[in-house]
Amino acid sequence: AFEQWRRAVVAQPTAMLHRALTGALQARGDAAGAPRELSAAWLQQAVDMYRANQLAAALQELDNLSRELPDNARVFLYRGFVQLAMGQAASAAEDFRRCIEIDPFNGKARDYLAKVGKS
Repeated sequence: AFEQWRRAVVAQPTAMLHRALTGALQARGDAAGAPRELSAAWLQQAVDMYRANQLAAALQELDNLSRELPDNARVFLYRGFVQLAMGQAASAAEDFRRCIEIDPFNGKARDYLAKVGKS
């Protein structure tokens, strides 16, 4: 069952699948993997909120995640996207910079930072 959940999360990540994988990891006694998957579930939920244009809720989740996962580039990338969508270009630029600090090869963050810098 664990391998099926893992493959499903890789193929099409959803918050529900990340939570199911968290349960499978807990059942296996994987003390390190379960919290990591639970964090992935919260991040996916925030991404889904952003995609549904629930910007304030997405920003709140991403703010929380930025404190819990300060070295996760995706958290800062999506927080930058949300802030940009909310018209907060300066804050978005800070998040894109933080994303690049964590992951220097993140092309999306570099592209959006260049766009924000031109506006």
